[in-house]
Parts: sequence; structure tokens; C-alpha cells
Amino acid sequence: MTNSDLTSEGIDHNPAGVTSDLWYKVVLHDGRAGWLSEVYIAPEHRGGMGLPRCAAQG
Repeated sequence: MTNSDLTSEGIDHNPAGVTSDLWYKVVLHDGRAGWLSEVYIAPEHRGGMGLPRCAAQG
């Protein structure tokens, strides 16, 4: 996943562009759940935030 429009001219020089295959499971207070790509997390919180990796599901 990327937060950049790869078809945009000059996108290679975007200092805020990031690509990641890390996703966070988010559970809201009302029980709804979903997945959030790391590319939409504030830069200072990227990199796993010290959370354990999920076990692979088969």
C-alpha cells in the first residue's frame, strides 16, 4: 500500500511518500473492527509501534 499517486509526475521526489505492507487491526469502542494501513499512521508512529506481529492464518 502507498500513500502516493504513482501516476503523478515527480512523485519519486515526494518526501512524505511511504509504502508499507503493515496493517493494524482497529477495534472501536462500539465493537466495530477494520484494518488501517500503516501509510495513514503519523510518521512518528510507523514501524509497528512495538506491537506483536499477528500469527499467519491458513
